Amino acid sequence: MLNPTLNIVAVPGLRFPFRSSFSRSSSGLYVNKLGILQSSSSDLRDNYDPTTGAYKGWLLESSRTNLLLYSQAIDTPNWTLARVVCTVNAATAPDNTTTACLVTDANDGTSGKHNPRQNVTTDITLPHTASIWMKRPASNATQYAFIYMYDAANPLVNSTVSVFDLVNETVISTNSIGATVSSNAEIQKYPNGWYRLITSVSTYAASGTLARTDFGFTTSTDPNFIGTGVECMYMWGAQLERASSASSYIATTSTATTRSNDNVPIDDVDWFNTREGTFYTRVIYNELSEGLCTFSISDGTDNNRIMLRQAGSPHTQRLTSVVSSVVSPDLTISGTLATGTEYRIAASYANNDFAGCVNGGTVYTTASGAIPSGLNSASLSLPSNHNLLQFAYFPERLTNAELQRLTA
Repeated sequence: MLNPTLNIVAVPGLRFPFRSSFSRSSSGLYVNKLGILQSSSSDLRDNYDPTTGAYKGWLLESSRTNLLLYSQAIDTPNWTLARVVCTVNAATAPDNTTTACLVTDANDGTSGKHNPRQNVTTDITLPHTASIWMKRPASNATQYAFIYMYDAANPLVNSTVSVFDLVNETVISTNSIGATVSSNAEIQKYPNGWYRLITSVSTYAASGTLARTDFGFTTSTDPNFIGTGVECMYMWGAQLERASSASSYIATTSTATTRSNDNVPIDDVDWFNTREGTFYTRVIYNELSEGLCTFSISDGTDNNRIMLRQAGSPHTQRLTSVVSSVVSPDLTISGTLATGTEYRIAASYANNDFAGCVNGGTVYTTASGAIPSGLNSASLSLPSNHNLLQFAYFPERLTNAELQRLTA
């Protein structure tokens, strides 16, 4: 096996040891080694697991927009307080600022959902993901929280609700009615008693433009209870994205706010062999979505390129070559992918000889496929939502046994 002609390894505080004009035209948040959210103005983001403190690599994300207004100030008129009262700046938030709200049931003596909510104008036929951080006050026994996403024009017809247990750190249930299709619910543990709660829908309804999101708490697994003025929960960082998964938090005030994409081009391709080669990468996916790429090299167009990408349903890892707009091959090289798992991926190419292996498993091969010409533009983020730990390139088609050993 030849030595790699390119080897990029993510190391905390170390930036690319090759020519890359990295850019992101907005700030972006990440988790530091203490599990605290921090902001980076325009630099790469060293990302850590908020629960274990393990280093996850460079956080690379495509552009996203938080559609909810005043994401930290739940007492503003953009929010409707349904059977609750809100005290702002009541506790230390996950970003170590005193900006968390204390939301308490209004002691109204009536049964129903107790929650802040907000309406957003958006295309409700598309996937959306809602998220928020919640924390149980030390003096309160409220155990359960929920996120309720629904078609605001037909709230009793099209909706989904996810219930979370903050004591046992589990998703209790996700139930949908009507045209709303739930696709995911997740609870993520953060330091100091905080949890990020996430719910996604692949669609709210067949048509419509108004989505409503409730963030609430409850005394049981039923979101409805009778208010006594006792139940309460800290809340911070409400977010609604037009996407199938949650991304890093984007703070908003009076307008929806967009975080720009992480643009990671490789400024030269002197390391690339036009006849044969092997790509190797270590990644942790934050999202599973058609076409997300961990690496691509092209002639500057979509007509000629080689990609390591996600595709299919359920999603699998693909090695894809496109020559004069014709895909040949689109080789599946893994089983079903999952978020939060580290994948070691190796994919080789030569004329009519493509192969790939993930985590030391089966080597998938095909004896057909062509190599595009004129490849001069490489990228590690087109598009992306993953943590990159390593990318390397070998200027030869490694043997199948070598692909297995490299990824084991």
